[in-house]
Amino acid sequence: MEKIKELLDYDPETGEFHWRQRRGYTAQPGKLAGHLDTYGHVQITVDWKIYAAHRLAWLMFYGTFPKKTIDHIDGNKANNRIENLRDCSHAENCKNQRKRLNNKSGYKGVVLAPSGKWIANIRFGGKQHYLGTFSTPEQAHAAYCQAADAEHKEFAHHG
Repeated sequence: MEKIKELLDYDPETGEFHWRQRRGYTAQPGKLAGHLDTYGHVQITVDWKIYAAHRLAWLMFYGTFPKKTIDHIDGNKANNRIENLRDCSHAENCKNQRKRLNNKSGYKGVVLAPSGKWIANIRFGGKQHYLGTFSTPEQAHAAYCQAADAEHKEFAHHG
């Protein structure tokens, strides 16, 4: 931890890290530290070890690494402002996921049935739960949102 504090400054209001010392060609004092990985998280390399910036933010602000998983409340994996981070279980973190990139309905929790109707499903308790069949994707999504708010509480993400 001391080495990280010696090398990096963290601004909890912007979520950004800046180098305090020169570390090779790219790491210059005052320069933004880190890069985006393929999943959209910011990563920072210190002494050949790669750290997730959201875990470093937690360390710098609270003085210890998080005990569990760090959730980005707004779903933006690059937003490392301390107010956007919370220590949670893996299951809670999964509840806050956005709709998948291969989603064809345009709505989280909604799929098109072979009948041409729209089906709403939600996952909790380790199982998929059927919420009903609807005439429009908007109706199905409304059912998903209602169930997500009830089951996922503050971790519910509708989009």
